[in-house]
Amino acid sequence: MGFATVDTLINAASVNNTMQRLSFSKTTTTTVANQPWSLWTGTGVPAAGTYGTNGKANGRSTDQTTVGAYKYGNAASGTMHLITMGSTTVTASGSGSLILVDRMADCQLSHAETTGAITGMDASTRMAATTAPGDGGMLWCEVTSVFSTASNTITYQATDQLGNTAQNLTGMVTNPGAAALAANRSVNAQLWQTLASGITSIRALTNTTLTAGSATGQYAACIVRPLGIIPIVAVSQYVERDFVVEIPNIIKLYDNSCLTFIYITTVAATTPTVFGELRICYN
Repeated sequence: MGFATVDTLINAASVNNTMQRLSFSKTTTTTVANQPWSLWTGTGVPAAGTYGTNGKANGRSTDQTTVGAYKYGNAASGTMHLITMGSTTVTASGSGSLILVDRMADCQLSHAETTGAITGMDASTRMAATTAPGDGGMLWCEVTSVFSTASNTITYQATDQLGNTAQNLTGMVTNPGAAALAANRSVNAQLWQTLASGITSIRALTNTTLTAGSATGQYAACIVRPLGIIPIVAVSQYVERDFVVEIPNIIKLYDNSCLTFIYITTVAATTPTVFGELRICYN
């Protein structure tokens, strides 16, 4: 159950001691301005994450036991919720936006992966039923091994928010620029890869097709559930967001969620460190 009133939440936190405070501090590789970067393998707390074996037959569901995920206690009863999120940077010119996500499933693929079925990449265990599809599983793709300067065009099939299988997604054009792409960066300028008309989220990625190109490198296709976004406005200026009153949606955290971050910086050629705290609570 949730919180009927703010007083109920205060009682849960201060009397029943069901609130947890989760501090984090992550450093990423050298960034490019206005491009999304994964903090999955960044050093700090949580520890640097790892990837599964390369290839479309090696998709995996990820949870809080996966190396790189934040460890926290599941709700002893009821449902865990995200209550607040705060962050800042200790790096000069490290301003931008920090996105907290539940990394539900991923699969490391070659940039020129051969066409065929992706197995094991299913996020359904941490999404609402197909009769109430409001959880927003998005496709996020991050470079794991440096891309060459060329681009590839890749299309996918997925299971959509309603459980419909073999749904064709819009083609993804990787690395359309002239420079090689470093690890942890988005495979192109997009945050979420474009879904086809009528699809609001995906539950599983089931097939990949190399439409054009033969460029080298590796990347991880990930199904993530965005949980919260916070601005990082200036060095050492801490900003906190309240998801109870300020933005009253008290976001649900499924048991064993794989909590990690995506960072969009406004400045190039920095190796930013961001730190802050999450508060989670159940009734």
